[in-house]
Amino acid sequence: MQLPADMIPTKLSLLTEWYRKKELLRLIQGEEIELRAQVVSAFGDPNAEIGTQTIALEAGWKLKIKKSLDYKLDNTEGAVELFQQDCPADVFNRVVKWNPSLIVDGYKALSEQEQKAFSEILTIKPAAIQVELVKPGE
Repeated sequence: MQLPADMIPTKLSLLTEWYRKKELLRLIQGEEIELRAQVVSAFGDPNAEIGTQTIALEAGWKLKIKKSLDYKLDNTEGAVELFQQDCPADVFNRVVKWNPSLIVDGYKALSEQEQKAFSEILTIKPAAIQVELVKPGE
């Protein structure tokens, strides 16, 4: 990583340390996922598909391995709404719940008075700051 020579040394070292930690975190996350799979393979029941396995270890420690399934509706091109038309309402309503989400551009286009009305049900807080180091020419 080569940075402009005119950067103040303390700022440069801060930026360098952040970038180093960012890359280290990326590497460690991959290693943790790999090691987790090895732990499951070494200690867990290979035939278990879902559920919690508790394995007794030394000195009273326990290892818990939780296997579960993620369920997600595919609503590409309104597929859920199309499916809803052919599904009995009582069945559909037992299986699907709609989670309201804010259309930010629509909210921003509201008048100040309309935005104020939404303040009763809306919380706005700072998101995590994103930082990216871009190589020259990219």
